[in-house]
Amino acid sequence: MLSVASATAAALALALLVAPAPDSPQPGDRASAREGASAFTDAPDDVSELGYLDLRRVRVTNTAKRIRVTYTTRSAGNRRGAETLWLDTTPKRPGPELEVGFGRYSEGWVMPLRRWKRDTSKAARRKWSPDYTRVGRCDRTVRTDSRWEHGFTPVTITIRKKPGCITTARARVHLHTTTDAFDGGSDSEYDRWPSRVRDDLPNGDRSFTAWVTRRGTGTPSPPPPGPQRAVGSGTFTDGPDPVRWWSDLLEVSAQHTPTSLDLEIRHRVKPTGQYGLFETFLDVDADAVPDWRVDVVDAGGGKYLSRVTSWSRDEVWEPEQCAVDGLMTPHGSSRAWFSLPTSCLGQPAEIRIAVRSQDFTNGGPRPVDWLGAPEEWYVLPYGDPVARSALPPVADGSP
Repeated sequence: MLSVASATAAALALALLVAPAPDSPQPGDRASAREGASAFTDAPDDVSELGYLDLRRVRVTNTAKRIRVTYTTRSAGNRRGAETLWLDTTPKRPGPELEVGFGRYSEGWVMPLRRWKRDTSKAARRKWSPDYTRVGRCDRTVRTDSRWEHGFTPVTITIRKKPGCITTARARVHLHTTTDAFDGGSDSEYDRWPSRVRDDLPNGDRSFTAWVTRRGTGTPSPPPPGPQRAVGSGTFTDGPDPVRWWSDLLEVSAQHTPTSLDLEIRHRVKPTGQYGLFETFLDVDADAVPDWRVDVVDAGGGKYLSRVTSWSRDEVWEPEQCAVDGLMTPHGSSRAWFSLPTSCLGQPAEIRIAVRSQDFTNGGPRPVDWLGAPEEWYVLPYGDPVARSALPPVADGSP
């Protein structure tokens, strides 16, 4: 008997040591012929549990002496990337006036902006140091406490008000993070991600929180644009983020015939150096829990059918003796598939499926995506395939 965690670890080790390059499925393969199959689509960019620098909440305080921005992220301290604050103080001028940021793990910076670009004018250079060759008199008014020893959260950025520098009676902010690597604590465990994962608060490019005006100033004239205004301080939370990742499920095509169960999974392109698995849960008695699970995993093209009694990956299981055919997605591709005889399942009259993807390349939380909602069942029609020209094409996109 093997534990699933042990099997997954062994599968990953085998994939890293042997790293075979399986042949891509040919159009004539049994699981490649998708006429008559049922197609179920999943919302794009909905991968969960990815350990990126996920912005959660920001509090902006505006007093006569300072502007203080404190924000929290949900992430492990071993994620590498950059965190940036854009401060807007003038409703009549497009874009923010100041950028403050730092890298994990590198130095921070302060940069004056004009129309979303670095301001290198003489007026800006008299106050700031946009080329970082010195410390300007206004640079000294900005302080960043990244709390690196506590996992970089919460982060507090304080801008002390000083004549000739930032003295505004109103302010609004935009926060941005970029995650590009996982650091396991040694050179051998440093993995750069195949693509950067970005997060914004508020969501949306070049958007800002509501204005926060200094208490006691009354209503600004003219009133700043925006749906709302906070006086003295304001707290703003981040909504769900569109996360773009290779294991993001896009479409599952399945076909239940009297003799076989064929299933194909479409997802985003799998980059080199990324490893994972696709789990298809099967229910044959219409109760709340699965009866079988088919794993297609990065272990030399491993395909396993197992008897299960729950959704947990910690459940002890032993692969069944069944002639499962299929292929885990090769690097550079976006398609995995399997086919098995329904005799292995007891020739059920009806099969329900639920599909979950996992990326186990790096340590920490595993990025997970479900077809539809978590643990949601999809019923497969039984019998001869319905006449159908072909499934609609799926655009792979970049991870």
